[in-house]
Amino acid sequence: MAMSLTQYKGIPTDDFTFINALKGCLVVGNLNFGRQIHGLIIQSEVAFSTAVMNSLMNMYFKNRGELYALKVFDMFLDKDIKSWNTVFSGLSQGDDARVIGRFFHKLMLTGLKPNCVTFSILFRFCGEALYLVSGLQFYCLALQFGIPDEMCHHLTYQYVL
Repeated sequence: MAMSLTQYKGIPTDDFTFINALKGCLVVGNLNFGRQIHGLIIQSEVAFSTAVMNSLMNMYFKNRGELYALKVFDMFLDKDIKSWNTVFSGLSQGDDARVIGRFFHKLMLTGLKPNCVTFSILFRFCGEALYLVSGLQFYCLALQFGIPDEMCHHLTYQYVL
């Protein structure tokens, strides 16, 4: 309602307007309002801002709209590691390690390098779901990607053990 009013009054909207409106949808857990904001984002100039798209995916994931979140992810081209981390975080709310594994494989094909946040999400998922073999595989990959050994030990101890 407030978003429509800003357009009606001619008040310009920007990335921060949409990000904060999506945060509001998260707080109240209103997927329908989030979908309306998604429509306004498509109509605006910020339709393909990475920060807005990440916020939109986050809102969908946290309001049980995983399919919508993945459609948003597939549609925008400027994916950065934060975008991938948003997807890993959202998918980690489920319990299917194969889906996360497929997305990790897709990440590797892009040439982007996973970071500490990526592995923190993956270790937490593996620990909570008791996928210890997958956790060990991600641990080895973290070391290969240059994540400091001390940090890997800390994350593994915190989430997997």
